Amino acid sequence: MQCIDQYRSMDGFVLMAATNLLDGLDPALIREGRFDLKIRVDLPDEAARLKILESQLANRPCERFDLQEFARRTPGASAAKLKALADRAAALAARERRKIGRGDLDRALKEMGGKDRPLVQPVQWEALVLEEDVERDLRTLARLLDDPNGARRMNLPIPTGLLILGPPGTGKTMLARLLATQTRRSFYPLTAADILGGHVGDSVK
Repeated sequence: MQCIDQYRSMDGFVLMAATNLLDGLDPALIREGRFDLKIRVDLPDEAARLKILESQLANRPCERFDLQEFARRTPGASAAKLKALADRAAALAARERRKIGRGDLDRALKEMGGKDRPLVQPVQWEALVLEEDVERDLRTLARLLDDPNGARRMNLPIPTGLLILGPPGTGKTMLARLLATQTRRSFYPLTAADILGGHVGDSVK
């Protein structure tokens, strides 16, 4: 921190820092006078994701097709993940010596889905014994999550929350892993110990 104060007066010197956990920094490090500007960069929204995909494919041999669908199918994706998506699609097309097409981007998206933290063990329908009405509801939910465009065509809201009720040992976590597997999503198992902390401020962090 003393170095920051020391070198800020040097002509032509600009100190830049980045963090993804502002609350975890020492308040003295970010007090007024240390950094003149604080800029927050959030994950891109659908419009920004579309521009990023267009930019990534602009200088590559690519067929002309609508990228809006892929911008809609990548909520929560960072710019880095979108670049990786374009790179993967380009690699698939280059392997067959042709231009990048819609199918390449679709395949790349399916292959990359959920790989920020892969499932410990994928779960298939055949691995579980479910009551008929429970399985029917879960399959319907999986279809809606896996095909958001189809849900929109039927004017159905896409579910964003699910509460599974039952005593310990009845397979609630297994059902969550099943849905994550079937819809190619990441799975983050959290317990109360992960959320609650013993010190002031731990839970917030």
